[in-house]
Amino acid sequence: MSINDPLIHPALIDPRLWGDAGLYETSINIERSPVTGDEHHTAEKKFEISHLKLDLSFDGDNEKISGTATTCLQPINDGLATIELDIAEMNIMAVRLLRVEKKNTGGLPQNLLSVIGRLEFELHPEKLVIALDRPYSRLEQLTIEIAYTCSPRKGLFFIKPDDAYPQKPRQIWSQGENEDAHWWFPCHDVTNQKMTTELMARVRTGYFALSNGELISAIENPSDNTTTYHWKQDQPHPAYLVTVAIGEYEKIGESLDGLSVDFYVYKDRVEEGRRLFGNTSKMIKFFEEKFGCAYPYAKYAQVLVDDFLFSAMENTSATTMTDRCLLDTRAVLDLDYDDIVAHELAHQWWGDLVTCKDWTQIWLNESFATYSEYLWREQTKGRDEARFSLFQDFLTYLREDWKSHRRPIVSNKYRFSEELMDRHAYEKGACVLDMLRWILGDDGFFRSLSHYLNKFRFGVAETGDFKVAIEEATGQNLYWFFDQWLHGEGYPEFDVSYDWNRDHKTLKLLVRQVQELDEKVPVFRFPVDIEIITDDPGEVIETERRTFVSDQHRQAGTGILFPLRFETAAGHLRQGESPDQAPQV
Repeated sequence: MSINDPLIHPALIDPRLWGDAGLYETSINIERSPVTGDEHHTAEKKFEISHLKLDLSFDGDNEKISGTATTCLQPINDGLATIELDIAEMNIMAVRLLRVEKKNTGGLPQNLLSVIGRLEFELHPEKLVIALDRPYSRLEQLTIEIAYTCSPRKGLFFIKPDDAYPQKPRQIWSQGENEDAHWWFPCHDVTNQKMTTELMARVRTGYFALSNGELISAIENPSDNTTTYHWKQDQPHPAYLVTVAIGEYEKIGESLDGLSVDFYVYKDRVEEGRRLFGNTSKMIKFFEEKFGCAYPYAKYAQVLVDDFLFSAMENTSATTMTDRCLLDTRAVLDLDYDDIVAHELAHQWWGDLVTCKDWTQIWLNESFATYSEYLWREQTKGRDEARFSLFQDFLTYLREDWKSHRRPIVSNKYRFSEELMDRHAYEKGACVLDMLRWILGDDGFFRSLSHYLNKFRFGVAETGDFKVAIEEATGQNLYWFFDQWLHGEGYPEFDVSYDWNRDHKTLKLLVRQVQELDEKVPVFRFPVDIEIITDDPGEVIETERRTFVSDQHRQAGTGILFPLRFETAAGHLRQGESPDQAPQV
């Protein structure tokens, strides 16, 4: 039985698939393909976007949207004469330069916009190039309004009944990750451009529209039988996390110390929705404590959608989740989807609050969210259950390494950024974080997480920033750990043997790393717990933690001899005992 689903999620792995990894095969048939593609680096920016306002009408029948995207920006260097934005298959009606005037209306300050003039523009493949009326300096701010229409083939999806599925609900929902937001609104579709946003969504009356941030208003428009929902996100986030989900929903609302925790579920499946999202508030409190960082947004909402591309998506303050996660009373006896709920919630810190600087750094989002599943399982189901789940993650990664490809967790070589959303970024990265936790200890590990999140709050970061955060929090320079586990490839493979000298009561342990070495696969350095027991299976003589720091030449050749002197006469055995058989390692 093989894994063919490209949307696989750890929570959906069937234990019957573990054997497919062939972990215990004596001879392994490696079917690994080389990683192809060009090198990619952090996108350059000519301007900083401070705010994006979308004022859109959504036409579900004709699968079309129309309206305006208003962008406030400031040049980074003097002399900005053109602006280049990402778009795909849009009909651009006009581009206008606006003037912002601050006035008091009814005693409240408001920004009023007036048109200065129209701007010339050119359309290129997935680019909109706007010619400004003059060069602008880095001290000036610009506001540009783009009027457009589009029928997106990506980024925004229209769900409705058809002949094959007449009961399918009518919905419209977005999915911007990795780089699909520019299919439904003009933007700089990169991770290192973060801005505040607002969305005014005009939808058919009777339907609800969810988006990022706080709901400012919901105004009915009797003239055309529509309702306009106005949402505003006051904390900066990138374009791929801008969301909209439109449909008919029942709202289940909770309050957690003043934080709105809302679930939007189908009206005929309220109880299943309560079961799916029921632990959310507990998770928020748990992650706040573990991460040493308060939940950063005005609300946390979760909404169900039909035909979703993945299991879920962590849009800022508003997670979208597939309705396939709804379980009836029989199914809930056998499984739950707390892992998915925890994963997307954790992204509100890991990815949304602090965003990977570019897609090559995606492990800073996905590895941490995947390991957060482990943390929640450890909290609620115990360490043994959590360790077993992490072992499943290891097997999932191992299968990809053997049957598909091998790469560093931090890699800038790819054809499409989606290729980086693999088992290296999710499961292997989670296992690496668990090793990091073991090396630093719980106190050092979680202090490092807290320092990193608070230091780069609402900004972007890369792997080196996380390494420095660990140094600042704990004083430890873990360059060797990052070199081998994040920038290197593969994993250690051991050949282990030992010799017990009964007369001298000395155990000698021979450990060799036998993996093939190359410029990317190193001789690994890491601490290992060694447990020595007698022929009595229940008795531990001693556990010693020792770091193997190996010379590459000797390690690759004859191996290294580690003399571990466990003197049984020194009281490690019960008095009067003397083992005739070798201890077990």
